[in-house]
Amino acid sequence: MPVRGAAPAADFEQTLADADEHANAGRYADALRVYAEAFEAMPDSLQVSGVAEFAVLAAGQAAIADYQERGEVPVLERGRAVLAQFIEGVSAEPNAEVSADAAQTLLAEIDALVPEGESDVVEPKAKVERLPEPDPEPASAPVEEEEPGKLCRMGKAGVALMALGGLTAVGGTVLVAREPTGFPVGHPNADKLETTRPAGGGVLGGGLALVVVGAVLLGVDRKRAKQRKASAARSSTSPKVEAAVHPWLGGHGGGLGVTGRF
Repeated sequence: MPVRGAAPAADFEQTLADADEHANAGRYADALRVYAEAFEAMPDSLQVSGVAEFAVLAAGQAAIADYQERGEVPVLERGRAVLAQFIEGVSAEPNAEVSADAAQTLLAEIDALVPEGESDVVEPKAKVERLPEPDPEPASAPVEEEEPGKLCRMGKAGVALMALGGLTAVGGTVLVAREPTGFPVGHPNADKLETTRPAGGGVLGGGLALVVVGAVLLGVDRKRAKQRKASAARSSTSPKVEAAVHPWLGGHGGGLGVTGRF
């Protein structure tokens, strides 16, 4: 049985690397385009693999990030189409090595963002000022911000794939190490040996492929976490600027004055 999830060719790896570079630089629309092109160029055997899952999840996240910056619905629809194609392929393949759960969760997030009846640029919603209430409720506990170096969805998926791949590889090793045994006397294959080594080799190869894909996902997640951490450190050291406008009167007239602290 062929083992899916093998490492892609060098040019395909370069395509994913280019998409990661766009995403890390904040060029989310370009990242979405390159991730989608990489997924659509994959052969059928790879479109239901862990490599394909990485590409479509990254494409969906890039679509959401671009929409949050520019509010363009067609970008969301492009990301949605890539996720839907992956989910359809995994659902139609009974022996797919990956699950479509993460892609379905991300697809639901995109569906929640798409406005009904609109397909072009969506203007940001204006902030609604709250009127003062006579009996204000006690302030709720402050919401903790997500730690910049915390393991995100992609990293968790990578750890899960590595664990699953490790267990699969152990099972394959056991099958490979099992000694061949003979058939009972009188059996049609009494002159042959019964062995589990070919099947064990296939299982071992599949487990190692899952470990490789998981390591790639975890490495990308850690790289992005390091960038978020560096960005948070820069923003925390930025100087604060405070200014106030007030009226003034003097012997020769009046006007407005500005005082501040820099």
